[in-house]
Amino acid sequence: MIEKDDLPAQFTWENFEGFNFVGDIADQGSCGSCYVVASTTMLESRIMLYYGEKHDLSSQFPMQCNFMNEGCHGGWGIFNGIFLENYYTCERNEAPYKG
Repeated sequence: MIEKDDLPAQFTWENFEGFNFVGDIADQGSCGSCYVVASTTMLESRIMLYYGEKHDLSSQFPMQCNFMNEGCHGGWGIFNGIFLENYYTCERNEAPYKG
């Protein structure tokens, strides 16, 4: 167990050992897509942590192609995760966010 006194006074993923693991801020407009934006940004961070590779993944592609969620009408991060695990996504420049 880590003792409270052993933890740093401040911590941010924006500058962890010289790397920024925080994704860009997305303007979702009037689309209820927070579930897909959050899970896609989380996946970008996980790829950066695990592989050391920066990817700018599309939130639009899984939002419009995931038959388990409701697109701009909301959805569940878990279903987005299942979709991404079993199918795929692409880079943001290949399917830009439209909301």
